[in-house]
Amino acid sequence: MGIGYPVAIDSDYAIWRAFGNHYWPALYFCRRAGTYPASPVREGEYQRSEMIIQQLLVEAGFGIQPRRGFGSTPVAWKPRPIGPP
Repeated sequence: MGIGYPVAIDSDYAIWRAFGNHYWPALYFCRRAGTYPASPVREGEYQRSEMIIQQLLVEAGFGIQPRRGFGSTPVAWKPRPIGPP
């Protein structure tokens, strides 16, 4: 199909269950340390996903300061390990 990046096929819902997912689509942003927010970013939560991306860039040392002009509070990042609970 000409896709140049890996795509996970989860026909038996193993990944879905491992993340405790209840939404489609859902975005999970992972830290380098292997943790992710306690809840996924759901469709339409564009401001929240932008804030998480900016926060991860700062944590990774890219020197980008998070923007605060979105009208919402900063992301509350409650880390959870990746993998089955």
